[in-house]
Amino acid sequence: LVQYQEDVEVFKDLDVKVKNFPELTAKNVNPADGFKEKKLFHIRYFDKMYNKIRRHFYKKRRKKIKKESIEQYLQQFDCIFYNWPYDINFIKTNKPVFFIPHDFIFTHFFGFHSGNAYNRNWWIRQKKQIQQFVDYGAKPIVSSQYIADEYNRVFPTSEKKPSVVYLSTFNEYEQLSKEEINSVLNKYGISNDYILYANNWALHKNMQPVLGAYYQVKQKYPNIKLIVTGYGTKDMRCVCNTPYYFDHVEDNEEFDSIGLGQLPDKEFSAILQGAKMVINSSLCEAGSGSGVDAWNCKIPLVFSSIPPFLQQLEVLGTKAKTFDPRNSDSIAQAILSVLDNPEEAKKDAEISYEALSKYTWEDVARQYIEIFENNMPSKEYQELTKKYPAASPDDLVCYAEMIKRGKND
Repeated sequence: LVQYQEDVEVFKDLDVKVKNFPELTAKNVNPADGFKEKKLFHIRYFDKMYNKIRRHFYKKRRKKIKKESIEQYLQQFDCIFYNWPYDINFIKTNKPVFFIPHDFIFTHFFGFHSGNAYNRNWWIRQKKQIQQFVDYGAKPIVSSQYIADEYNRVFPTSEKKPSVVYLSTFNEYEQLSKEEINSVLNKYGISNDYILYANNWALHKNMQPVLGAYYQVKQKYPNIKLIVTGYGTKDMRCVCNTPYYFDHVEDNEEFDSIGLGQLPDKEFSAILQGAKMVINSSLCEAGSGSGVDAWNCKIPLVFSSIPPFLQQLEVLGTKAKTFDPRNSDSIAQAILSVLDNPEEAKKDAEISYEALSKYTWEDVARQYIEIFENNMPSKEYQELTKKYPAASPDDLVCYAEMIKRGKND
């Protein structure tokens, strides 16, 4: 049921009762939140029930718009930009389309795990969705050369090749005082120096080798903690007794590592600014989000030596200690190099802050606007789209060329 928790508000909003669905029972299955009647139902019927509720929701609570009216509505714009092209119906128009495919993690297999999100069905569905944009001739924009290479690998016959625009800071955190930082740390019972692992539960985030690395670091720095934040990390309070796994402890027992889950911005800002360093051990990303947050707050960074992270260092002029993300020894050495050389780490963090401050979202926006302008059709084409809204893009290109040559008839 957890994967549907985001729709709890939808459930509460609808006056739907469990009795409308198969009244089967199952042991150890909690009823969904938000229903007025609490009855147990068999878990294998939940998908069917959930989909029925969603259909009811869209039918009752959202204005149904015909496809033709959407296409007509889009005619007033010069172009269409999809900043997240997944789980959305692609609408064919004769307007230029731009989109951000984000990354291609869905094309990789990282091993089996609980939930098995990286399965073939997910890969097929996601690829099919992006294929609609490719077939239309939409212009992709990506945030690293690595993702551009990935796009060309997955869609080698794509007519439009991706443009690369590196991103700036992910969040604009205000500089907090020591009192403000300590107030948040005290709230969560954090009184020691700590390493911040700001990520989520996904398999490609690659937390397992960090456990082994932390064990090695703890042998030299026994009081340092590992603080974990991000989606799916909340129910974690552990001690580290071996390099192979962590052990759970009671709420009133001392911990080596604790998971705080997702936090309000100000609380996360305090956790970030109080850290000795930030670590990102991902195997595959478009770029390091926790990395730019660390650089923006003058916090030392250690992260994987994967192509998109190394490209960020080269393009942005920032600094970080890198490691082999599959090797716990390599990770431990990178962490220890920061702890053993605090002055060098501080200097690298300051260099990174200065470098990142020179590359702002205004710079990012200018590059996007340039891509839009350079990929817009001719004035003749744009006029024709208004005159012949039902014409195909290929026909309009042909007509526009004829007009340029003076063949107005």
